[in-house]
Amino acid sequence: MKLSHITLCLLLAITAKSYAIEATTPASCRQQVHQLTGYGNLDKTKSPEPLMLLVWNVQKFAEPSALAWLEETPAQIIMTQESIASIQRDFAKTLNATDTFSPGYRTFDNESSGVGIVTTLETLMSCAWQHEEPWLLTPKATLVSALRTADQILLAVNLHAINFSLGTQELQEQLDAISDVIDQYTGPIVVAGDFNTWSKARTEILQRFIQRHELIATNFDPDYRVRPFSYPLDHILTKNLEVLAAQSEHSEHSDHTPLMMTIRTTQAASPELAFRRPTEIERPLPKR
Repeated sequence: MKLSHITLCLLLAITAKSYAIEATTPASCRQQVHQLTGYGNLDKTKSPEPLMLLVWNVQKFAEPSALAWLEETPAQIIMTQESIASIQRDFAKTLNATDTFSPGYRTFDNESSGVGIVTTLETLMSCAWQHEEPWLLTPKATLVSALRTADQILLAVNLHAINFSLGTQELQEQLDAISDVIDQYTGPIVVAGDFNTWSKARTEILQRFIQRHELIATNFDPDYRVRPFSYPLDHILTKNLEVLAAQSEHSEHSDHTPLMMTIRTTQAASPELAFRRPTEIERPLPKR
């Protein structure tokens, strides 16, 4: 299945500290990530501080309590699937946070549903693209944001995987698109979301993706992730990050449970050298 070549408008909440470089294919996204190699103002003398990450399929906020629960979270990075653009935008404004949203499909109420990242960290770059559900013919979105921590550039990848297909080819193509962006990147990485890994075959596809990129699948304690046919749907995969705590609590606010994790960047990687090649010509990022 080919990527939908649709110009995706990244919807950014207007805050004092947000901007993004738009890219709408994995290839152009990789090029944007390349440009981050010359980004300065990363204080290597600072000790990495813990960050809290929340990953959650919010079921289009069908339960109003889901939004109330989100408003209480102390997470600095919130990655949602089946989010609603207007609700997420208003929620981000209450936090004075950056809201980046990648639309998937329109709901019956003509609302834009998709994946989003709300963060109080500085967003350096965001890009997104879509794959299409083969039966429903509705788009599923992938969103990538580069987030500035005190000493590193964190790549955050938010995926809502294709669900209804006869085989695993469509899921493989979604993961291959992500591979095009994160392959060879030496900084910290989070790949998270609703992977719809409800079968052994789908789970094996994900495991090969994990092995290819030397990612680490997070273990949760407690672990109340939804498991149709005994396989969890939601995952957080990390690289060059120290996981300090991870849990998936029971929740009645959505048909998925929220995944919460505390992370810290490691000193093993040098994000300013990520992708760098001797022949590469660096150019500065656009100024705000």
